[in-house]
Amino acid sequence: MTQTSAQWLEHELLYDIAEGLARSVSADQLPAGSQRRWVRLLATHSYEAWLIGWPPGTGLELHDHGVSSAGLCVVSGVLEERHVLRHSWGQAVTRRLVAGDTVAFDSAHVHAVRNDGDIEALSVHVYSPPLAAMTFFEEGEGTMLRPVDAPLVDHAPLRRASVVV
Repeated sequence: MTQTSAQWLEHELLYDIAEGLARSVSADQLPAGSQRRWVRLLATHSYEAWLIGWPPGTGLELHDHGVSSAGLCVVSGVLEERHVLRHSWGQAVTRRLVAGDTVAFDSAHVHAVRNDGDIEALSVHVYSPPLAAMTFFEEGEGTMLRPVDAPLVDHAPLRRASVVV
């Protein structure tokens, strides 16, 4: 079946899904380890959801989610999100997301996420359409973003991926 934009969920609905799933997850669902780790909670043709564990000091540099919109809910701990809109070339904004905070954004959102706290942070991420590619960026002159890498997301096996945020 070919995916059409009619199957994609609005970011407001992704917000609600992320917030709802965050009430039913725990760190016990994650693989063991001391690095950032993740597990796919569910997948449909329209969206997918992931639980990500962020040990202290871990993060992911500036990146987008390809054509996917996203919802993110912090389950526990604290995450720092630095974000810009890819097409606005405005100043980066940093926000502190604490347990219970939920944000949603469209595909123009470019952000870096980091746990600078002393305890592991957990977060639920929901993407529509399901995450297929990400572009990583570095900051160029002024407020320009320069793409540096565009890895494909590996969905095999079902419960692990090579890059997710």
